[in-house]
Amino acid sequence: MNGTAEKIHTFAVGETIIHPLFGAGEILEIRRERAGGITREYYVLSTPAERVTAIVPIESSEKVGLRKPIDRAAAEQLLRDARDITLELSDNWNRRYRECQTMMKSGDLLDICRIIKAQLERIDAQNVLSASERKMMKSAELILYSELVLALECTEEDIDELVKTALGFSPASE
Repeated sequence: MNGTAEKIHTFAVGETIIHPLFGAGEILEIRRERAGGITREYYVLSTPAERVTAIVPIESSEKVGLRKPIDRAAAEQLLRDARDITLELSDNWNRRYRECQTMMKSGDLLDICRIIKAQLERIDAQNVLSASERKMMKSAELILYSELVLALECTEEDIDELVKTALGFSPASE
């Protein structure tokens, strides 16, 4: 292999992708770098919503969870499925936070909906979220909304209303 780890590119420069922790983004370039005697290729991606530029080794992109965005049909199905979701979280805030972080890292959009619904339920029940829970909810919304904006070709405000309605909440219930 001559000290080179090569892989066929799954994504192309300019392609829109989804990063499980940052939401929708675009492949800016494919960069080749040499370290420790091994040359690797990396995706350099920009996620405008988070204002993040991430560098992901191509060989690890599947493990990281980079993927193509869902299409309109999948987005509509997700919103239908979201109506019936439930999530039992720990009463201990630290454990609850870790449970949600693990779910967010999975990149599963129904899990992201579960997190948002759980936080909305906590707001309804307690009328307040801790700073870390507010941050988590905003991250979950960013991940979900950035993808649904692409799939449904709507504004973020429209997506907020669609998601909260699908989860059984009034859009103004934040």
